[in-house]
Amino acid sequence: MLCAGVVEVDESYFRASRPRGMPGKLKRGRGTLKQPVSGVFERGGRVFTKIVPDTNKPILQGLIRGRIALEATVVSGGWCGYDGLVDVGCDRHLRIRKARPKQFSDNGVHINGIESFWSLTKRRLAKFNGVSRNFELHLKECEWRRAKNNDTLNKELARLMVWSRINNLLTVISGNLELLGLYGPTPAPSEELRDAQFAGTGMAQVIQNMLSFAQRAHLAPANDPIMTAA
Repeated sequence: MLCAGVVEVDESYFRASRPRGMPGKLKRGRGTLKQPVSGVFERGGRVFTKIVPDTNKPILQGLIRGRIALEATVVSGGWCGYDGLVDVGCDRHLRIRKARPKQFSDNGVHINGIESFWSLTKRRLAKFNGVSRNFELHLKECEWRRAKNNDTLNKELARLMVWSRINNLLTVISGNLELLGLYGPTPAPSEELRDAQFAGTGMAQVIQNMLSFAQRAHLAPANDPIMTAA
């Protein structure tokens, strides 16, 4: 689904300011060795990011045409990579030139929304001291968090916690069935017991895979009161 209405576009650069093994700080902005990322922000709606090799005109125009409806109003900074958007089909293109003098808004023309997203994303990644792998997945997580309000985010996290408890319970049941098969009253586990153990282990693995996909992380059973009750 294409972004519509007023859509802000901008680019940002991600990498450590002082990479290991390199003297001094890296240059900020264009011409730096940092990784460029292009962003599209629909006011009142979604945000989309894409890792790009460069911020030249063909790359930025291709991203915009693939993500923004032609009838939308595109707002960008003064970078020349955004030149010619009207020529490639965009109905309206507004600019905010912030270089000299400093100007962040001009009668509602601004890109404060996407710049706020960049700031939040970099602060979040700073908590992990940067990321060396799965950078794109971290960006997508930040997109997801930006699209959710606090109430929706809390409800979805609570739902994940419920599934995590079910996963823990199934893991305990599977372990108890295994112990029953080894030390139970019968010399060999019955077919019904083996089927129950197989079903419990399989369902626990399915739920764990669901949680790992949702949270972009490998989960392990945690200490939980429900395990004691089991």
